[in-house]
Amino acid sequence: MSTVTATPFAFAAPDAQAPWPALTFRAARASDAAACAPLVFASGAHEFVFFLGVPAAQCIAFLAFAFALSGGRFSWRRHEVAVDARGEIVAVLAAHDGRRILADDPHVAWTLARYFGILRTVPMLLRGLVLETELPKPKRAQTLIAHCATRTDARGTGRFLGAV
Repeated sequence: MSTVTATPFAFAAPDAQAPWPALTFRAARASDAAACAPLVFASGAHEFVFFLGVPAAQCIAFLAFAFALSGGRFSWRRHEVAVDARGEIVAVLAAHDGRRILADDPHVAWTLARYFGILRTVPMLLRGLVLETELPKPKRAQTLIAHCATRTDARGTGRFLGAV
């Protein structure tokens, strides 16, 4: 079984002189939705705007709604977060196990309809089919790592060098 561990662990920056504290990695929580939604959006801003057909702020609001749900590909249950010493989320990523995505498509349709309404959902689903040709779902034997994003102030700092 390939799953992302929910056990928190920490790693210190490779240089003891580094200006940032160690990060802790943990499973996301529903209460992380507001902090994670902009990061999930940043992981594929153009794709989300294309798929949803709404401005960035509305995409982020939808992602916050979907992140707080207990199921689906945008749910907190699929995500891990990196948290700094102040408890602030610095980064997010999701793991989609190909053996456990069977209900994803109906769940996305239901989530879109619940948030945007049926009439707006149909064109979104059609755009989603187009997008899926470029970003295919994982096959049963694969795990797709998605929604990888780091807060802008932590990008390019070498902060995650020790994690690789």
